Amino acid sequence: MDIAPATQALTTEGASHDASGASGGATKIGSDFETFLRMLTAQVRNQDPLNPIDATDYATQLATFSSVEQQVLTNDLLRGLGDRLGQGSIQSLTSWLDAEVLTDDAVLFDGAPIDLELPHPLPPGAPALMVTDATGAAVSLESLPANGGRISWAGSDSNGRPLPRGAYTFSLVSTDDAGESQTLPVAAYDTVVEATRNLHGHVQLRLAGGAELSAETAQAVRVAR
Repeated sequence: MDIAPATQALTTEGASHDASGASGGATKIGSDFETFLRMLTAQVRNQDPLNPIDATDYATQLATFSSVEQQVLTNDLLRGLGDRLGQGSIQSLTSWLDAEVLTDDAVLFDGAPIDLELPHPLPPGAPALMVTDATGAAVSLESLPANGGRISWAGSDSNGRPLPRGAYTFSLVSTDDAGESQTLPVAAYDTVVEATRNLHGHVQLRLAGGAELSAETAQAVRVAR
């Protein structure tokens, strides 16, 4: 009585159900192995004495079960590692949300003052701060403190009138000794509203003002005020 095919089918079917979880998989494999041994014993007892099963057939059945068992356990381990890595990846991305990043690009003005980082010291030529709106039009031109450093922009035009909510860009405008006009970008803090990971594993940030940049190129980052 040859029941090797039935034994193989049982072990393979049992192994396929083990993929539901590591702990459940280990328990199910142990149960299937006990069943496999009982069927193997019955196979030996009921074999034809005149045509006994070759010992290599037993070895093949044992090797098949062992191979399936190892594959199921390996799959469970890889699944667990993938879940942990995936959770870590998501957690690293969510840590960027609502953080404030220093950027030369346009930043969102929503009524609250915006912190700017001016060069220290300021370049010569009595530089002024020029503010440009999303259309590229200059909406404000104001004098700056001599020492530069961090200042707070209140969000008003050259006449002191409040500007509407929107994206604004900042720059330094000065005139050199030859009378040539020079413009330098001024970095400002803006809030991270989205963080993604590209195919190369690099984190990409999208800011409230619409700018997008790689986390690796961010000049500075801080906790939102």
